[in-house]
Amino acid sequence: MTLTEQQILAISATERVCSTISLVGTFVIIATFMWSPTFRKPINRLVFYASWGNIMANIATIISADGTHSGVESSLCQFQGFLIQWFMPADALWTFAMACNVYLTFFHKYDSEQLRRLEWKYVLCCYGVPFVPAFAFFFVQTQARGRIYGSAILWCWISVKWSFLRIAIFYGPVWLIISLTFAIYLRAGTVIYQKRRQLRNLGGIDSDLVPESPFAMLTGIQVTREIACSTPERGSLSEGNARGLPSAAFRAYSVTIEGGSTANTLQDSRSKIGPSPLQRENSGKTARPDGQDSRRSTSTEASSATWAYTKYAMLFFIALLVTWALARTLRANSYANFAGCFPTPARHVPASLEGVWRQLNAKLEANAKAEFDDIITERDAVAHLNELDRLVGDARARKEREGENAEGQERIVAHTLGAEDLYKAHLTPYLQEAQSTLNTRLEATHAENAELAQTVQAQRLEIERLLSHLGLVVSDIEGAASAATQFSRQHHIRQDAIQMDEEVKARPGL
Repeated sequence: MTLTEQQILAISATERVCSTISLVGTFVIIATFMWSPTFRKPINRLVFYASWGNIMANIATIISADGTHSGVESSLCQFQGFLIQWFMPADALWTFAMACNVYLTFFHKYDSEQLRRLEWKYVLCCYGVPFVPAFAFFFVQTQARGRIYGSAILWCWISVKWSFLRIAIFYGPVWLIISLTFAIYLRAGTVIYQKRRQLRNLGGIDSDLVPESPFAMLTGIQVTREIACSTPERGSLSEGNARGLPSAAFRAYSVTIEGGSTANTLQDSRSKIGPSPLQRENSGKTARPDGQDSRRSTSTEASSATWAYTKYAMLFFIALLVTWALARTLRANSYANFAGCFPTPARHVPASLEGVWRQLNAKLEANAKAEFDDIITERDAVAHLNELDRLVGDARARKEREGENAEGQERIVAHTLGAEDLYKAHLTPYLQEAQSTLNTRLEATHAENAELAQTVQAQRLEIERLLSHLGLVVSDIEGAASAATQFSRQHHIRQDAIQMDEEVKARPGL
């Protein structure tokens, strides 16, 4: 059953109103892109290129049923069919181009300049590939089926007699592109989830050793500290001068941390002990703490901008599914197909069956759009897009400032790193902070050991001096004893000594 003239007019009016609104939005995008330099982001450039195809497709939909009314052989009808066949599939191709940018950024470390060099290829593919069949259809005509471009009820497009070409040239390739786009986003989302889960599992490190902002880009950091302490061998106690402490060699401590494309390693090594009591050597490239927080903040916001870019492209893809795929799916569920599933009601009560078909399509479309609106509201998509614009603007300004200070030095951007290198860049600050804290503690321990060694050495000197004085006293006593044994008991000197001793003992109180 075909639509009535009044129904076709109502649908045409609705179609033209919606196309006009779409044209206004497209012109706003183009004007904003051309007049605002801050709006010229990589993903906005792809949207800018896709907007021209939307303009041409909207022109075709504004023509609406006028193409069929002018006749299938008219230039207006053929031109309308050509525009629809050329520019409507371009939306899916541009969405796939955005997904390719996400894939190249995450897995092949493409930067903004490399992505920009691909844009002419995107334009050629997204507009050139659909142009070939759309232009070729002008020259195909048979006696049985007539021209390919003909009446499609609402407008001129591939006619009903050539309906198999709709699946082969239009719906089939578009759904294939949509499937590839979905696969790319699924792959990127899986990798992001795995790496974030690995970062969350790094809870074994002491919280005192972990910085508050655990994201930095370090492509080659090597910190080596060697501390040695040695003392001479212990000398004899009978010697009058002081000797050193017992010789003790402390193992040198070395830590090597490398980020970027090199694995993180912790390495303990031995080194020869030098003659100095306390020695520290620093070699390699040592990361300075100055500016570390700013680098971490820069890398964190760059990573946020990369993730926001991906969410923006995914949102564009979802919008395509809801607005484009839903309408095309409902169009594929035509009354002819629906009636073919219910031949008996179609023969006896065609009006009732057509009413059921219309209500079913209307219900499906209303539910899908309501769910999409709920997703936009719950996810706060508008606020996220505004945040994306702020992040990208800040990143651009920061890039310009760093470019002025870099003086030609090569700069590695966070979103150009692969998944493995990005994970290492997150992990490197943990290891660097832990290494710095351990070295500080090791230096404090060696300082305490050196102070203790000096104290022990001073005590040994004091003990040796006391022993030396004690030896002199013993020598005096031994000399006096030997001198006393030289005289007999009857000698007058010894008699006087004995008498003096008795007098002392006889005194009272002694």
